[in-house]
Amino acid sequence: MLTLIVVVIMSLIFAYFSTQNTAGVVLHVGTITWRNIPLYLVILGSLLIGIVISWLISLVDVLSSKLTLLGKDSTIKQTKQTIADLTKEVHQLELENTKLESEKTARSEQKMKDKSL
Repeated sequence: MLTLIVVVIMSLIFAYFSTQNTAGVVLHVGTITWRNIPLYLVILGSLLIGIVISWLISLVDVLSSKLTLLGKDSTIKQTKQTIADLTKEVHQLELENTKLESEKTARSEQKMKDKSL
């Protein structure tokens, strides 16, 4: 509803503007010449061309942002996989460390028994 109200207000403003600027102008585009074009059409055309160019620039920016986000998602997935791999490695090392400590304790106890005999 708000969009409709804004469009109606802008249309009224443009209608008033176009009734005040009906003078004919000559428009040269390259080698083409148009005569007696109302000034309000030249201004409206310029405005529309500006809007289209702005939209194209915005579209390029949005696409660039999406590509950047896709790259970040890939990096996040790789990082999560690295974390999982390192966690597994830490667990294996802890198991190995526990095994070595128990072997060391067993050897120490064996040496103590040998010394006491």
